[in-house]
Amino acid sequence: MTESEQERLQRLLTEHIPGWNDPENVKKRQDRDDELERIHRKRRESEAPYVQLLRDRGFVLKSVWDLVQVHGALDLTNALDILLEVVQDESVDEWVRSGAARAMGTKAGHSVYDELVSLLRHYGESTVGEGLAAAIADLSVADSDLPLLIELLNDEHLGGERLLFIERIARLRPKETAEAAIVAALADEGLELEAAKALRKTFGYSRAEVVQAQKTGKPR
Repeated sequence: MTESEQERLQRLLTEHIPGWNDPENVKKRQDRDDELERIHRKRRESEAPYVQLLRDRGFVLKSVWDLVQVHGALDLTNALDILLEVVQDESVDEWVRSGAARAMGTKAGHSVYDELVSLLRHYGESTVGEGLAAAIADLSVADSDLPLLIELLNDEHLGGERLLFIERIARLRPKETAEAAIVAALADEGLELEAAKALRKTFGYSRAEVVQAQKTGKPR
């Protein structure tokens, strides 16, 4: 009788992980799986009314996150008001709200850019804030967006969400302004690694020059 893939997996787990089939470990895995299922079920239930609203407008989806997976392939103009409502509905799971925010980081989202920035300032460092920051970074493709991105990069209330702006800032002009902003970010413990990476990748800094910039706070 040929061993199935599932049987083979179980055999390998049993052979290579001590205690894999111990009753206590089996129960821990089952409890973990049950908890994950509870979380996923709660998410599905919380977004269900909005998923139906989006379906009523012609979108084929099972979850708000489906709109993120097809990033840029759909015109979401007719969905923006619903997505903005999802982001602000605190009865909806935060991961779903983050997905709604991320989905707006496409062409249609330019019309609600200012609202996304305002919402990011409100939610700050959070799951929802991460989705908003990702959308804003995706939308900020014009050199005229550079001053705002630098302002957001310097807003400590946004915490780790600011990491998403560094690579985008590095692509914008004036080059000298972008470079100076990223060098300044070296002084922030939460940003220094990503800032150093951007300086090496985009501006051609050597490791020694990054270290020197960290010491002096000045571009080359």
